[in-house]
Amino acid sequence: MIFRTNFIFWWGSYEIFTNFFKDNTKMSNPTINFWSGGLSATVFWIFAYPADVVKQVIMTDDVDNPRFKKYSQAVKYVYNERGGVKGFFRGFGPSIMRSFPANAAALAAFEFVMRTLS
Repeated sequence: MIFRTNFIFWWGSYEIFTNFFKDNTKMSNPTINFWSGGLSATVFWIFAYPADVVKQVIMTDDVDNPRFKKYSQAVKYVYNERGGVKGFFRGFGPSIMRSFPANAAALAAFEFVMRTLS
């Protein structure tokens, strides 16, 4: 649930970027959807990445003999065993590099389908 609450940053920033581009540019709707989708995904991952790291630690824990009975234990593990605050951003570079193009294309396609169906 902690990771999922970060979707407010994605959809909130998507709305802000979309409105900004509509009000301040002459870009077409598909172009606005592309740029808004990519930028909002970037905002999302900046906020969500630390929670995603903790989520992955929990998900890869031993099912039969779990190390982490609470979320806070996994947070402490990442901090203590993976280099402090830096541990929460391990692998961030590749993740952020793929997030813009993948999500820009996905949201542009989604908006296209929604426009076509309405």
